Amino acid sequence: MKKMEKIKNILIFSILFTGVFLAAYWNTNQAQALIIPPQFSNLLSDSANYISQMGTPVKPAEGVTLGPVAPWGTSIIHIQQPQASDCGGGASCSTLNLVPDYSKMQAWNSDGSRLLLIAGNGFWHLYNGNTYTWIKRLVSPALRYDGQDLEIRWSHTNPDVFYYVSGMALYSYSISMDISTVAHTFSCVGAGYTCANIHNGDEGNQSEDDRYWVFYAQTGSPDWKAKEIIVYDKQTEAIITQKELTNSNLCISSGPGACPSTPNWVGMSPSGNYVIIQWNLAYSFDSQYIRGSGTELFDRLLNYQGMLASNYYHGDVGYDINGAEVYVSPWNFLLSADNKRMKWRKLSDLSEGYVELPLMPSYHVSLRNMLGSARGWALMSTYSSISTVPSGWGQLELFFVPIDTTQAISASGWRRVGWTYSIRNNNYAAEPHATPNRDATKILWGSNWLINGGQVQPYVTELSTTSDTTPPSAPTGLTIQ
Repeated sequence: MKKMEKIKNILIFSILFTGVFLAAYWNTNQAQALIIPPQFSNLLSDSANYISQMGTPVKPAEGVTLGPVAPWGTSIIHIQQPQASDCGGGASCSTLNLVPDYSKMQAWNSDGSRLLLIAGNGFWHLYNGNTYTWIKRLVSPALRYDGQDLEIRWSHTNPDVFYYVSGMALYSYSISMDISTVAHTFSCVGAGYTCANIHNGDEGNQSEDDRYWVFYAQTGSPDWKAKEIIVYDKQTEAIITQKELTNSNLCISSGPGACPSTPNWVGMSPSGNYVIIQWNLAYSFDSQYIRGSGTELFDRLLNYQGMLASNYYHGDVGYDINGAEVYVSPWNFLLSADNKRMKWRKLSDLSEGYVELPLMPSYHVSLRNMLGSARGWALMSTYSSISTVPSGWGQLELFFVPIDTTQAISASGWRRVGWTYSIRNNNYAAEPHATPNRDATKILWGSNWLINGGQVQPYVTELSTTSDTTPPSAPTGLTIQ
């Protein structure tokens, strides 16, 4: 009898434990309700309808704010051009393009007090990140384009410092001291060639703690061929791994994507746990990915982890709204249905999500908003290759899409910011290349204000007059004086 009672108790306990476990599993694995960041609360969420572009507002004078612009309810600040004597190189400021470098480059420093823009003559200009007043042109010869892109990246931890590349070296630059310092000089390890430059391909970033970096090294004139991939630990000043592009982990022996494939860009994931390599080849066959093509994922030791996309189109690496690292990109070519999808893949397990767009405009994507409640919202900036103002959903627009690998994203979750007023028409600089600041309270982009072939100038939309309302961490080490 006691034995039967004991068995009964065990069964009851097992059922209760299983129920509690399943309930916990259900609660932790179900999609959570989408939380709209406070700075997005007043943005339009009508993602299904085309908003007619009813004429073109008069372009605001430099330093002047336009708006709120109907129907968006957002305002546009026209950033001032440098004075004529400050453009450099004998260029005229009245015709010189002044733009954000790229959507995947964070334009603001780590505390938001400074902003970098690049001019069409290769000079970089430093602005106040809050008032948008011009501070100075970076006049050092080392900080001007000379055939090798500098690939300037702000430090994520020190507001006074940015990093850049020149030759085979990574440099740090102090804004306050106006001094460049060599962080590390690299060299190639393979036989039969000498490398002249390191690159991330203009699109890669270091890890969010500034510790991990990845570059491809290439030979000099006349062939300029990529030869090796280098992963570097700046904290320990050590090479983590360095592999020739003929390494079996990086490419295949024959066919499309055969060694040596050429990188389009390389970058670290925000955590520094992964390396992303995008190749200058998009290829798929029978719905199977081919190694050495598209966009691929590796660990820090350059061990292959999987394919992120079969294409080499615009994409960025960041976080989804749950804090998981993701790669976000346009369609993948493998399915015709993908032609109207923006897709993402979770780096840890390659699980996939997407949103359906009413149409597929050309666009850039940015996940540079790594802080606060807007982390995980991708900023899209669309553009058109035609010479006239296009009609259709989402054309010449700025909008945010929440990235979530646990659920389908409803169109009602998107938040639309406004128009870019920029027509590309074979002018690459006229693509808006919009980038948010670190907490997505500000958006920077370039525009020719619908003048075909016109000067491209910088504009900012502020979504909040204050910083993100997410409470900061409690300070430590304070003493009472």
